[in-house]
Amino acid sequence: MKKINWLLGLAIVLVAMQSCMKNKNDSPSTPVAGLMAFNLASDKNQVGFDIGGNVFTPQPLNFLNYTGVYNGIFVGTRTLTAFDAMTNSSIASANTTYEEGNYYSAFLIGTSNNYRTLVVADSLDSLDAVAGKAYIRYINAIPDSTAPTVTVTANDAPVNSGVLSYGHISRFMPVNVGNVTITTSNGGNISTNRTFPVTEKKIYTILLAGNPASNNMDSVQTRYIENGTLQ
Repeated sequence: MKKINWLLGLAIVLVAMQSCMKNKNDSPSTPVAGLMAFNLASDKNQVGFDIGGNVFTPQPLNFLNYTGVYNGIFVGTRTLTAFDAMTNSSIASANTTYEEGNYYSAFLIGTSNNYRTLVVADSLDSLDAVAGKAYIRYINAIPDSTAPTVTVTANDAPVNSGVLSYGHISRFMPVNVGNVTITTSNGGNISTNRTFPVTEKKIYTILLAGNPASNNMDSVQTRYIENGTLQ
């Protein structure tokens, strides 16, 4: 299996699980997967996530916040629920089959009592560590009926351009290291762009989110996070 240096959350959980199992007559280790969760619902702050009834967000997430690491979870078909941490009421759920050793991302998207929890398999093992290359993908979490055009350039050279409907996420794509610019526009109420540096063999997720009708902190914007580093 390809060696990948992930953020530390899953590794800590794995060590803890393996230590517990060794203390119980050296039974085999418990199979686990990794899950990272994002709050991309512009009008929802203080969001928690639980899976199978067990909360795995140490702190509630405000808009555009995420768990920061892949958290270890048990494998199998399980229900992931985003909930309002202030009222402890469910917002949206999704059933997904989690496989051992794989990594997943969960996104709460939507607005105005119309929400979805999207779970995607990140398929990180399919990515090759290539000198001079990083990997990026992007999700359209802007709740709007239009399908904006998303254009990506790396060091001013075109990488990809096309429409991306609300609730869809692109595949990971290789880009040259340096400055990556991502522009999102529907020619009307959606217009955002961001330039950021990418580092060799690192993996990034770009978040396109916000309320097209707002000019405040919940307005349409572009953020990015780092998933890990290929070795």
